[in-house]
Amino acid sequence: GILCPFDYIPKPYTPSQEDHDRAAEAFTKVNPTLPKHKQKIMGMILAAMAFKTSREKIGPFEEWLREFLSSGRELKRCLMFVAKKDYGDSVEEKLVGNFHITDFRTFFEGEKMTTLKEFERGDIDSLIACGRISEGIDIKTVDTIVLFSADATRLQTIQRIGRALRSDKENPGKISTVVDFIWEGDDEEETADTKRRGYLSELAKTRRKE
Repeated sequence: GILCPFDYIPKPYTPSQEDHDRAAEAFTKVNPTLPKHKQKIMGMILAAMAFKTSREKIGPFEEWLREFLSSGRELKRCLMFVAKKDYGDSVEEKLVGNFHITDFRTFFEGEKMTTLKEFERGDIDSLIACGRISEGIDIKTVDTIVLFSADATRLQTIQRIGRALRSDKENPGKISTVVDFIWEGDDEEETADTKRRGYLSELAKTRRKE
């Protein structure tokens, strides 16, 4: 399917010292019997999880949502990607406690696929999801995606948002929103976040011209 036009909103955040400590500790949890190159790869995957689950993203999310709601819009047909269930629970707590938003459900690993089907049909308005949304689910009516957790590769990220940003024949003027969280890093070297911000910003511009 063709991506509908979308607004890309990269929100900056700064990982806490605890996030950095968890990332450093991740390398000590790698199986030492693995080949050296595999130890490095596994360490990087585990370290990345520390930043994917950084609580420092919650504040910028609340800031964006407060501004979004104050403009008269509602958080409808929203898909929020998180890396772990307990992080999803924290997002849920903020939605309910601070914004009184209750029209959503959660979908975590091991839960029934019927939840996704209900979301696809529109029976569930918004979803906090952990893990990949099934490629067999054709979600055309999502208006907003929040990337608390994003894939490391460009192809996977575009596939992830692409399945949810399908054009909608019933709404030809649809313009979706993708909210992302960006850590600039401590030096001039690009982070995975800044690279993602670069190509998603370009993709958003390209789609708007079509």
